[in-house]
Amino acid sequence: MRIVFLIGSISDSHIIKRVKAFADAGFSVDVYGFQRGVNTANQFEGIPLTIIGEMEDQHYLSRLKMEWKAVSNVIKSQPKGTLFYVWGFDLALICKIHKCTYIYEISDMVHSKLRWPLNKVLRGIDKRLIAGSEATLITSEGFIEYLGYANGENSKFILMPNKLSESFIRIQRPNAVISSGKVRFGFVGYYRYPNTVMRLARVIGESYPNMEFHFWGTGPEAMLEIVNDMANKYKNVFEHGRFKNPDDLDRVYSSFDVVACNYDATGPNERIAEPNKLYEALFYNKPILVSLNTFLGTKVERMGVGYVIDTSNDENLKEFLGNLNYDELKQKAEIEKQIPSKELIEDYTEVWKIIRNGEKN
Repeated sequence: MRIVFLIGSISDSHIIKRVKAFADAGFSVDVYGFQRGVNTANQFEGIPLTIIGEMEDQHYLSRLKMEWKAVSNVIKSQPKGTLFYVWGFDLALICKIHKCTYIYEISDMVHSKLRWPLNKVLRGIDKRLIAGSEATLITSEGFIEYLGYANGENSKFILMPNKLSESFIRIQRPNAVISSGKVRFGFVGYYRYPNTVMRLARVIGESYPNMEFHFWGTGPEAMLEIVNDMANKYKNVFEHGRFKNPDDLDRVYSSFDVVACNYDATGPNERIAEPNKLYEALFYNKPILVSLNTFLGTKVERMGVGYVIDTSNDENLKEFLGNLNYDELKQKAEIEKQIPSKELIEDYTEVWKIIRNGEKN
């Protein structure tokens, strides 16, 4: 069966992982997407890809107009009855207007960032997009709650947290080892969150020479400047640059002991998301630091695999770092080691069932 993917960023590692899973399962896939100029180390390999535009930072309506023209042209070029797989609100809306058959993936509540009443209007539209889909993959239970659905109310949902790709089942997990010397923190991904992640790195650089902070990834120019300034100023702050996901993850995670996932929780999306960093941390047996008052924090606390604190001020950070205990870190790593790898890897059983049942019909 052939599936046409419509994506907002051709270098997003989550999207590449998802498309590869479909291709590996025997589906014929074609990918049409937009270039964003970030994470360029991540690329589709051996999968047909057509770039239909460049997504720049611009006013939302201007971006939507550009998306409408490019995606509409793709839709019109496909045979009637084509199954589309779309990422995000904008692309799903275009498919809905064109009366396409589509699977919808929600990995970000875009309208959660907007003010009332616009966010309420768009949330209502989002529910229509979900209802019109063949299935809607959603990456966090927190998103379901935000949309206002009770548990089990909408049979369209398939909960697909940002777990690891199926290729990880063949990877030997490392031992639960925590550095007995300097405790090393690491941030992996797109550089942002100056009030929390950057603050942690600065406090470690300024006041904790017995600790280290490692940055892996890239980001906008302003964030790169902050990270590079800290790396130049402090001997214990390091900027390693871009990496390829998942090929380089072993090397990345072996360079530190604690995952810094303390995203700024002032935005609704960060409060309800379930980042892939949780599953990477669990797989590599690395305790994780996350922000208070988040869905992720509730989960980490329940599992006993990390620390949940408010990292938006120096005093809290210094109290946390000053009391950090090697034995406790090691204990959390051992808890992670006991979690079976299978529980950390994506399971597509329900997705394949829906697609193949639709093919029969």
